[in-house]
Amino acid sequence: MDEGASGDVNVELPRRIGRYSIEGVLGRGGMATVYLGRGSGNAAPVAIKVMQPELAANPHFVERFVAEVRAAMAMQCEHIVQVQWCGDEGGLYYMVMELVDGGSVADLLDKVGKLPAPLAAELFGQLMSGLEYAHARGVVHRDLKPANMLLTREGVLKVADFGVAKMLGAAALTQTGAFVGTPAYVSPEHANGKTVDARSDLFSAGVILYELLCGKNPHDGHSPGVAIAKILKDASPPIAEAEPTVPPALEAVVERLLQREPALRHSSASEVLAELAPYVDENQKKYPRIVAETLKHPSEAVGRLNDAEATRWLIKAEEIFRRDPNQRNQAAMCLYRAVLLSPENSRVNQRFREVCAHLRIRLDGAKNPKIAELESKLEADPNAIGVLQQLANLYKLEGNIFKSAMYLKRYLRLKPQDGFVAGQLSLLTGERILPPPSTAGLTAGVKTGGFRAAPNLRAGISVPGAAPSTAPPPSDVELSTTSTFAEHLGAIWDAVGKKLLVTGAIAALVVLAVRRVSGFIDQSNEETANKSEALAKVKDREDAARLRSEAEAEVRRASEENAKASTAQFEAAMTLYRKGDYLGAVRVFEDLMVKYPKRPEAAKAELFRGKALLAAGRYEEANRALGHLLTSRSGSPDYAEALVRRAESSARLGDSPQAIADCSQLLRDNPTSGFAAEALTIRGEAYLARNDPQNATADFKNVLDRTGPSDPLHERAQAALKSLEKPR
Repeated sequence: MDEGASGDVNVELPRRIGRYSIEGVLGRGGMATVYLGRGSGNAAPVAIKVMQPELAANPHFVERFVAEVRAAMAMQCEHIVQVQWCGDEGGLYYMVMELVDGGSVADLLDKVGKLPAPLAAELFGQLMSGLEYAHARGVVHRDLKPANMLLTREGVLKVADFGVAKMLGAAALTQTGAFVGTPAYVSPEHANGKTVDARSDLFSAGVILYELLCGKNPHDGHSPGVAIAKILKDASPPIAEAEPTVPPALEAVVERLLQREPALRHSSASEVLAELAPYVDENQKKYPRIVAETLKHPSEAVGRLNDAEATRWLIKAEEIFRRDPNQRNQAAMCLYRAVLLSPENSRVNQRFREVCAHLRIRLDGAKNPKIAELESKLEADPNAIGVLQQLANLYKLEGNIFKSAMYLKRYLRLKPQDGFVAGQLSLLTGERILPPPSTAGLTAGVKTGGFRAAPNLRAGISVPGAAPSTAPPPSDVELSTTSTFAEHLGAIWDAVGKKLLVTGAIAALVVLAVRRVSGFIDQSNEETANKSEALAKVKDREDAARLRSEAEAEVRRASEENAKASTAQFEAAMTLYRKGDYLGAVRVFEDLMVKYPKRPEAAKAELFRGKALLAAGRYEEANRALGHLLTSRSGSPDYAEALVRRAESSARLGDSPQAIADCSQLLRDNPTSGFAAEALTIRGEAYLARNDPQNATADFKNVLDRTGPSDPLHERAQAALKSLEKPR
């Protein structure tokens, strides 16, 4: 068997391996070559993995290969490649596996770049099912990567190459000194040479999900060393920054799986599956053969899925607009994802442009020079939390809600327990970022390993509650003074022993002095390090406080400017309103509500917009506008007037029941309101329209009791009563 068999068409294949005939080469890795083989008769084709000849002579690699066979043959799972047989052919070790005919996930990524979220979630869910089975049996893979995730043409994912798996509780195979795993996918604890467990596989799975969704490995560098360095520094960008189209459900899973500390990740593949279940189940109903169809026509299927996802985000945005106009930013985030997924979709693009123009959302470069200064600082120190928070605030003020959300998420990576910032992000995007689980109580009882009590390495330390030592003290050595031997010893002592004693004493003093000096040096170094660390923390706190102060000052300045601008705009709209230019006033009121939604002027503008529409004869629009005000601002001082104005618009539209209901509510809740007389008048007219003269008469008489002769409402009530006196 030639070592270039996987890539050289002129290589002569072995005719047989064991009882299998060889029909071709499927591939070659660092440890083995994989052949296409077939048994006797009409047996189905199989994959035969043969260890490289130079490795077969190494007993450590043979041990690892045998471990692969034993671990894999014991597992019977739909999502793990089944090992059928193993043997030794002339010193060559081989194993026979089921043939998986759809290529690997790595091949699929090479064809399409990155995968749509529903497809990535389906593949990842199948990977988790395989790991759930293996981990429950104490097997950790330790080399998960897309190339080891094989696919059948029917769309079933099967995990291959448990050859570097480790049986928990068994002797470690890595005692040979070899690094097991692919650098860009290994966990931090694996890269550090520490004990790995099932959660190490989960970290690798998180890297894979990141790559499926983004089309690139977050740690991939120019060399294995670069990849390891990125993993140890936790230098991967947040997935929402690398790929903004990722749904929040998958974003949360990736971010937790890629936690540096194993205790902060999911505890098991079962837990990951439970978190993913709602999203995966929903998409399985919509796309039951999503993997198989993608394998048949990769580019076309990915395009269709992206278009469908874009439409889904568009529909969600429109639902948000209809349900609550105050959540316009969240709807804009949905439209942003839709545009990125389907940039050629004219409907999506048009709607996104309309929303950006309406909400004054910006995607271009920052105008505030302070932003450029802060981003330069962030390049030098990516973990400067004060800078991150200030950038989030400044970008929000500029109207770039997407950049603001990005920096809020970076901040929460460093300070996941900050509920205030999490609330800011939730208001901006509608996403609720949950803090990672506490590590308390996770130091014992973890079946998958990785949590072990440190042994007490110091001897002779008294432990409370321990039994006292019962060892007898050393006995004194008695020397006979009458023996000749003792006399010789005495002579030797007189000649040499005293000098040795003095020399030994001097040596002991020197050793003691060295130890004391070394102790002083160590103590001094430790004190210096502690002082340096304390000074660094003080500086960090000072920098954070300064940046927070600058951000607060910037927010106050912007708030003051907004107050002046909103007041001026409200007065401009009221000028148009008083002049009778109702539709012009409506446009200015609406612009004010979009620009300054939290200002008190916006609440007044919403009422006067409804009144202006009513005065302009736009009764349906007025009814909707006033209805929204009543729903969203139930405690507003303008609530009573809004009820009367909606009752008026309802009466104009012929909706007498709604007019009666609104007026009755005002009279019931606030009978002494300044709008009570008007409510009685409108309700009386609505009763007339419903041919209910008795209730109408009662309301009009009540109006006469509450108003004077010069009041227009008094005149309306009198006219109505006269009309009731005429015979019908």
